[in-house]
Amino acid sequence: MNKVNVFGHKSGTLGKVNKVFDIETGLQLVVQNSGYSSGQRAHPQVGHFTQVAFDQSGQRLLAADHLGHFYLFDFGRGRFEHVLHTRHPCTALSFGLRDRRQFLAALADGDVRLLAIGQSGSGPASELASLSGHSAAVTGISPHSGGRYVLTTDPDVTLLWDVDARSRLRRLSVREDVQLLLASFVPTRNLILTAFRDDSLFLWDSETLQCRGQLPTPPPPLQLSGLSTGAEAELGPRYRSLDFTPDGRQLVACGRTRQVHVWDLDSLQMARVLELPASVGMQLCPLRQVAFASSSDAVRSVNLPETEADAGLKSSSSAQHQRRSLALLAVAHSGGVVCVSLGAGGGRSSGATLTNRLQSADSHVTRLAVTKDRLALVSSGQLLIHCLTTALRPESARAAMSARAAANAAAAAAAAADAAAWPAAEPVTDRTDRTAATATDSGGDTGRTYTIVSGRAAVAGGGVSPTKSSKQQSQQQQQQQLPQPQPLNRKRLRAILQEFGQFPGKYRLLIWKTLLQLPENTAAFNALYNKGIHPAFLTLQDRFPLRSNKLGRVLQRSLSCVAFWSPLFGEADYLPLLAFPFVKLFQNSQLHSMEVLMTVLTNWCGHWFEYFPNPPLNILAIIENLIAYHDKELYAHLCARGVTSEILAWPLLQTLLTEVLTREEWLSVWDCLLCHPPGYLLYFVAGFTLLSRGPLLRATEVREFELYYRQPGCLGARDLVKQARQLRTRTPPEICPCRLLPAFAPLGGPQYPLFNRYPVFIVDYQVRERDRLREEERRYLEERRALETAQRRSETQRAEEAAWCRQQELLLAAEERRRAMLAQEETTLREQRRQLAAEQRRARVDELAALTAQRQRLRALQSRHRQVEAQRLGDQLGRRQRQTAAADLEDDIIDDEADGLDDDYDDNGSPGLMPQSGGASAGFGLVSELEGVCQDNGRLEADVGRLLDRLQAARDRLKTSGSAAVRKQKSALNAGTAASLQAAVAAAAANAEGHDDDDATTTTSQSSY
Repeated sequence: MNKVNVFGHKSGTLGKVNKVFDIETGLQLVVQNSGYSSGQRAHPQVGHFTQVAFDQSGQRLLAADHLGHFYLFDFGRGRFEHVLHTRHPCTALSFGLRDRRQFLAALADGDVRLLAIGQSGSGPASELASLSGHSAAVTGISPHSGGRYVLTTDPDVTLLWDVDARSRLRRLSVREDVQLLLASFVPTRNLILTAFRDDSLFLWDSETLQCRGQLPTPPPPLQLSGLSTGAEAELGPRYRSLDFTPDGRQLVACGRTRQVHVWDLDSLQMARVLELPASVGMQLCPLRQVAFASSSDAVRSVNLPETEADAGLKSSSSAQHQRRSLALLAVAHSGGVVCVSLGAGGGRSSGATLTNRLQSADSHVTRLAVTKDRLALVSSGQLLIHCLTTALRPESARAAMSARAAANAAAAAAAAADAAAWPAAEPVTDRTDRTAATATDSGGDTGRTYTIVSGRAAVAGGGVSPTKSSKQQSQQQQQQQLPQPQPLNRKRLRAILQEFGQFPGKYRLLIWKTLLQLPENTAAFNALYNKGIHPAFLTLQDRFPLRSNKLGRVLQRSLSCVAFWSPLFGEADYLPLLAFPFVKLFQNSQLHSMEVLMTVLTNWCGHWFEYFPNPPLNILAIIENLIAYHDKELYAHLCARGVTSEILAWPLLQTLLTEVLTREEWLSVWDCLLCHPPGYLLYFVAGFTLLSRGPLLRATEVREFELYYRQPGCLGARDLVKQARQLRTRTPPEICPCRLLPAFAPLGGPQYPLFNRYPVFIVDYQVRERDRLREEERRYLEERRALETAQRRSETQRAEEAAWCRQQELLLAAEERRRAMLAQEETTLREQRRQLAAEQRRARVDELAALTAQRQRLRALQSRHRQVEAQRLGDQLGRRQRQTAAADLEDDIIDDEADGLDDDYDDNGSPGLMPQSGGASAGFGLVSELEGVCQDNGRLEADVGRLLDRLQAARDRLKTSGSAAVRKQKSALNAGTAASLQAAVAAAAANAEGHDDDDATTTTSQSSY
């Protein structure tokens, strides 16, 4: 089994993506997303895929996991790439825009991002715009079939966006009590479908947003096992998923029952109610998702049968495909996936046949995506890629294939055993280097055979080829026993078309080259190719711009080769429209694209140019005869309205039906045309008009007819092929186009044939006139170019002069502005200087006033200090005076006492001989008292010295002051001091010379002192 793990990888290969490994389910690839992140080896990290979407081609798949990683799987290149990582997981994903590289991704935060992959279709995705407007997570994205408009839906609101303009056009609100399930564009129609949670379905006109009607909802089934009557009454479909048919005519919806409801959108009525088989699940087993897979999609990938047994098996399978109208893929809520073949049943209620079961209930499938070739399932977080052809094949066909494979294996084993026991053959002299098998069909058409020849000799007529060893002989015998491939002739290919409706897309180019019998004339092609670009197609890319530059170059070179091959095709203005689909199909081979175009022009368009440059009247007459024969009423209506074959047939022939058919339908139609004669194309053109009988009968204006034949998607390829076959069987031989027009004729080689079925003189005249006009145009263009050059030169000079004048004016204006600015700045500067001088003067005055006030305060303080000091000195002088006065008094007392003592001495004699008691002691006391007085006088002298020192210091301070009062105070102080000093000296002398008074006076003075 082919497994790929994308975890932690930026890119990688997918292996054999086109090989089927499981015949039962068609499994081709299993994609896992698990591994160990960097730095964490304890537990592996698993990424679960949640959203998948195929692009328009079906060759690329975009998948997103719950971690916000987006991976792009390119099945054409066999590679995958990690293109984006977001912070929030993805809730919806969709391609379908005009640019195939762009896609829309809705994130869990309600933001919808418009992203684009690299220019080459690979590489990291770049964000182009962010469509913000949703408050809840977006549950659905639906692009319009044109790719310009997109609907985004959340449970509360639907927004309509214009992707090209990156803008929101309308906001479609819903009722608050009912949530919105889905809002989607109907494919190929200008309708919008809205589905609500209460199972109501409405159709709206996408242009006017007017309601077109409501789809009826059928009642719930009456008999449900295990439910009461009340539960039965409350039961409803509760739709979970809806899908449209590719043509947009029918709608299918599924819910929590096994019933699938189908509506006809043209009549707005219930078409069918399908009951899925009981093997799908219980009556109330809900269906998670439903999707269409038409039988035509399944047939596109069917390989060509190689043996008769294979052809029989494919025929039986084809019969089963033809009996059913469509195939339905249903995902149950339990996780199982079943493929159901829906019968054609004409009743409103019919059963459905269970074709096969892709996944069991334990697979846990949550989402699926379907394209024309592949089926993608998200199962348990993994991504499973299935081959749609094998997945839709019934179980009976699978059993037959398994049995055939087992039989082939057994036959191969038996052949190997026989070859091992086969005896060695004798050498043979006749040898053949190489043979190739060619064959023709019974109808006479020659067909080319592509056969792989192994070994040096091939088996012819049942003979045994010569060998050199037994091993080579056994290999050749095994080849003889295997069924030989049959040639791809027209008869066999017609049978395949009758069964499947178209050729397999994988082998279509090979089949077309075989049917057209391309000669591959390399030398002739190189001669035409080396001539370069034809003058008629020099401006082709301007007239027909293409998105792919490579395709534009291939188309230009192919048309140039055809124009060099025949001058006619350089004059046909509709040739690019006719050649474009063939060139696009064979764009990888320039040789094949040119030869296919030559073959189509010589066979299917060979008689168109007999009336050139007028339309091919002969071909248009044949188409008119067919319409008149098969529908006379329609032909009469066309004639009455003035509609000719130039309106109803010539536009279809010019484009070979490309304007009215889609790509797949056009390929199916040309698969059928290449297997029939060239005249078969006229049946298709006439059949298109006959099938459009209803719209054409309702048309009244010629403009309406012209628009109808330019409108795509009117009819389907299947109906058109069926109508062409009916016309061929019902048309009489006299007006049969296949008899009136020649049969198919290949180009042949080694040179291409001449094409001269046109009026040569007209074409030559037109060529000459075109060359003359081209030459005149060339000369005119040269003169015009020279005139334009002169005009440009003069305009350049005038522009330069005007620019110089403007520059000078700007310089003068700038000079004036500069002068004005300088004058203004000078005035401003003078004013600022004046203001600054005034401020400086005010500051100086304030400073002087402050200094004056400070000086005054200092002077007042000094005066106060002097007054305090003078007062203190006055107090001290007063105190000294008082002390001096006291000392004088004491001296007087002492003198008095001394005098008294002297008197006593004189009276009594010697103090020691005094008869009084205590006389000696009294004398001794007096002497002691005199000594004390002397000590006091010494102390007084010391105090007087200190006082003089202080006076000297005060005098020094007063010298600095010029105050008269201070000088007066100083003089008074000096006078007072001198007086006090004199008094003190006098008192001291008096104390020394004085006499003691009597004893009582002495005792009293002593006690006083």
